[in-house]
Amino acid sequence: MRTRCSRSRGKETPRLGVVRSGEIHSPRRERVQEEVDELKRLTAFMAVAAALAVVGGVAAADSGPLAPPPEHDTYYTWPGAQTLQVSVEPWGAGFVQNVPKYFIDCPFACIRPFDTGAAVTLTATPTTGYTFVGWKVADHAQPPTEGACPGTGTCTVTMSGSKDVVAVFDGPPKQPVGTNAHHEGEEQPPPPE
Repeated sequence: MRTRCSRSRGKETPRLGVVRSGEIHSPRRERVQEEVDELKRLTAFMAVAAALAVVGGVAAADSGPLAPPPEHDTYYTWPGAQTLQVSVEPWGAGFVQNVPKYFIDCPFACIRPFDTGAAVTLTATPTTGYTFVGWKVADHAQPPTEGACPGTGTCTVTMSGSKDVVAVFDGPPKQPVGTNAHHEGEEQPPPPE
C-alpha cells in the first residue's frame, strides 16, 4: 500500500520524511546536500591553495610584493655554469646545433649555459646557396684561438670557461641595391617612393 503525501505543514509521512511548504525534507536528502556543500567548500579551498602554489606557496603570498621584472633579457643559468654563445656568419647562411641534444639550435637558441668541463659537440648545416667554411672559437670576448676546431667537420668545445663559437659560411655575393642579375644590361626602374 502506498502512502500519499499530503502538503500539509509538518505532517510526517512514513517514506518521505516531513513535508514543509511544498518541499520534501528527508534525512537522505539532507545528507546529500551536506555532502554537496562540503565538496563546494573543498573545491574553493583547493582553488585558493592552487593559486598560492602558482606564486610560490603560502610564504610567498605573505611576503609582500613580487620583485620587479628584469630590465634586460635573461636566460636560465646556475652557479659555476659556463656560457656558450654561438653565432652564424653571415647571418642566415646556416644553422648550428649541438648533438646529441639540441640545447644549441642557432639562430633560434644561440646562448646556453653548460656545466664546467662539459664537452659540447657542434654541427653546422648551410642553407641553400651557401657552403660551410669553418669554425672560429674563442674564450668569451677574446680573439679566436687558432686551430681550436680545424676543418669543416664537427667542433667539440670543452667548457673550461665561457666560449664564443662562430660558424663561417660562404655563399652568393650580396647583390647591390638597384641591380638585377637577370637583366644586367638593362636600366633599372627607380625605387618606389
